[in-house]
Amino acid sequence: MSNGVNHLQVKQQYIFPPHERPQMSKVSHSHTIHVIDLKDLDGADRKKVVNEIRSACEQDGFFQIVNHGVEESVMKSMMEIAKEFFEMPVEDRACLYSEDPLKKSVRVSTSFNVTKDKVLNWRDYLRHPCHPLEEAVPSWPEKPAAY
Repeated sequence: MSNGVNHLQVKQQYIFPPHERPQMSKVSHSHTIHVIDLKDLDGADRKKVVNEIRSACEQDGFFQIVNHGVEESVMKSMMEIAKEFFEMPVEDRACLYSEDPLKKSVRVSTSFNVTKDKVLNWRDYLRHPCHPLEEAVPSWPEKPAAY
């Protein structure tokens, strides 16, 4: 788990072989991100919206959603709390760290499957199950306080 950059060199377990690294020369600078409008998801255009999502997944693997119904204030609050979580001292996050990819509760890790990945990602991520809610809530972090 990262507590910032304090090493003189990157550990070998985080260095991808050259053939597995992103190739910026193959990245299109003119490509736009798919923007999918969900306002008609429950209407007559449902099939069109579903096909747009399918197409975006097949072509790029990601897309932006608009008109999803989540209030701007909720999204802003979530981002602030997430930022606060990852800025906490490493000791406060360590109790959630796990290398078990099957762990069903909240989990902080660096890679999706630390035991199988040959090279680890230089990141921390928070896996946060929410369904069913009544089973998930007891495992949610106690810090930050606004969580």
